[in-house]
Amino acid sequence: MNSNKNRKISNDKESYNFLACNSVADYTLKSEFVKRDTKKPKSDNAGIKKSQDKCENLPAVRSIHTKKIYTPNDRLTHAIFGGNRDIDLNYLLTPDLVQIRTDAKGKIFISVNVRFEDLPEKMQSRLSDRFTRAVCDSITSLILAKNPYITPEHIALAMNGYSTHNRRITAKFIEQIKESVEVLRHTWCKIDANEEAKAKGYNFKDTYFDGLLAPIDALEVVLMNGKRVKAYQVLREPILYSYAKQKNQVLTVDIDMLALPDSVNMTRENIILQRYLVERIEGMKNPKNKLGCIVEYETIFKVLDAQEFTRDDKKRIRQTVRKFLDYWVGMAYIKSYYEESEGRLIKSIRIELYEHEQKKLKG
Repeated sequence: MNSNKNRKISNDKESYNFLACNSVADYTLKSEFVKRDTKKPKSDNAGIKKSQDKCENLPAVRSIHTKKIYTPNDRLTHAIFGGNRDIDLNYLLTPDLVQIRTDAKGKIFISVNVRFEDLPEKMQSRLSDRFTRAVCDSITSLILAKNPYITPEHIALAMNGYSTHNRRITAKFIEQIKESVEVLRHTWCKIDANEEAKAKGYNFKDTYFDGLLAPIDALEVVLMNGKRVKAYQVLREPILYSYAKQKNQVLTVDIDMLALPDSVNMTRENIILQRYLVERIEGMKNPKNKLGCIVEYETIFKVLDAQEFTRDDKKRIRQTVRKFLDYWVGMAYIKSYYEESEGRLIKSIRIELYEHEQKKLKG
């Protein structure tokens, strides 16, 4: 019998602390208390006792842990989240479909349109953000794990590889997740891949995709301890994943590889840093990818938007990079690494893979 069946998940204004990471986390949904996210409840405690009384015999909705993180790895996804130097997001934000190339030679195109729906202008810049992409990947992975409902806390757990034993998930981190989710569920994308399918000989089930980046509805659920929290109801498979999987352009990473080392805090900066390093390592393992085995620190600083970083900040970032790499060496994700310097300046990291994953890398 599951000893954690009636486990309470507590939260307060300062932090969320999850002490158990079993395969499921239970919470109860009551349709009477489901509210679209248009009005703020009068009080966080209003109706709690009534909720407890009425939810005693209701079925539990289980949050299923994902075993892998799925990341669309095509040119369109990189462009939307600001990771493609050749395509500016503003080019895609037009009323009409525009063409972008999907191959290295620039001979194959898809037609794309991205638009915001009822999203405040001050939040729109968050779309081209690697943290928002990490949130999107976690949502996609939880949906593929057959979760009908998702909470911000579940997203945080997946982002951290469920390694939250005695680790505090701060209220600030949860709010950052919520902001990214709002961006994703208010951003619409259309893709016409008919020409690409013909040119590449893809056996697409569908060549036209139309939907939200995060196809989820905001609502409230009642936890087993009677507390009402924000959650999201899954509507369908995310559009970017649906498109990328038909081209076999989805990175799949074991969830254990995304666990944060014990001495690394769960922050927006560290999640961005971790996901960038994983993206580079996965690129090195792909024989079709021309990425080398060297990662420049200056590139890492740019990814973190480090124009204002001091010398001490950069030293701290280099230390965090080493912690991630040490963890991955211990998990046999990479074989080894070492830093390269010019004089007293540490410039880059050379990463070595195991022989069965090694390809001919230049540099």
